[in-house]
Amino acid sequence: MNSECPVVRKEGSFVYQPRFKYNDRIVKSLMSIEKYKNTVEMLPLPKDIEKELRKEAKLKMTHYSTRIEGNPLGLEEVSEAIMKNRDRQGLKAEQEVRNYWNALSFLSTSRRLKIPISEDFIKRLHSIIEVRGSGRRTEESEYRGPTRPGVLFAVYDSVTGQPEYIPPEANDVPQLMKSFVAWVNSDDARDLPAYFVLIMEKAFQKVARIAQNKYKQQIDPRVNKLEPRELIVVKLLLTKNGEITPKEIAGEFNVVTRTITEWAKEWIRKGIIEPASGTERIRTYKIGRAYSDLTLSDLGYVETDQ
Repeated sequence: MNSECPVVRKEGSFVYQPRFKYNDRIVKSLMSIEKYKNTVEMLPLPKDIEKELRKEAKLKMTHYSTRIEGNPLGLEEVSEAIMKNRDRQGLKAEQEVRNYWNALSFLSTSRRLKIPISEDFIKRLHSIIEVRGSGRRTEESEYRGPTRPGVLFAVYDSVTGQPEYIPPEANDVPQLMKSFVAWVNSDDARDLPAYFVLIMEKAFQKVARIAQNKYKQQIDPRVNKLEPRELIVVKLLLTKNGEITPKEIAGEFNVVTRTITEWAKEWIRKGIIEPASGTERIRTYKIGRAYSDLTLSDLGYVETDQ
């Protein structure tokens, strides 16, 4: 997916109008992301493990995102700085990672509350990132003013020292931001996958692997052998008084009953389920004898999930 000419002028104003192209590699990555997402969602991780994974991911995001901007703290130092939770105290580098951590918390809360992205939203986010020293926090940051004469603010190549990116003039920023916010909230933007889809694929793959490892470390060995679909079927049986119909299983997976009949042949062969009623045509299934003593806790669910 390539972006071309993201900003254009129309009748004296700026319009943020990126154009994207899909290719086979990106489509493949999107399919992989969906697969890893489903893997994690189908694993019945206990609440404490899920919370630990989220915290670890947020910590690493804070570390690597500030590291690329020149923050010298290592991962352990970042963790220590955040866990100290000293409000606007300590080294500048420590404050920077705490600001980024707080910004991620703000984004997470905003998403949960479905707060729309606006210019005020962006200014509020920026004010969190830019907190420095003691004193009252500002509610919003304003757009930057003109650069001092003779000073070029730019992103420079670390090898050649030449500017790679020169930002727009200060007086163009308000109109550019209005245009950008309008695009972010448009149908075109909502239909697009991440600009960073290839990196997202790797991130989702890593999260799926960590989740699977965490799950296997604290689960009954018999359960470790179960595929994600089989785990769901066993959970259904444990929460449905030990018997379940093919129609109920089909509803869980959003497939037709005939598909469940085919899947059930393999599950019966493995001893996961057994026919509970019917001979020629099975009307209900029950959990297999080899798994009959399992509980929701054994699957990784807390008992209150019932």
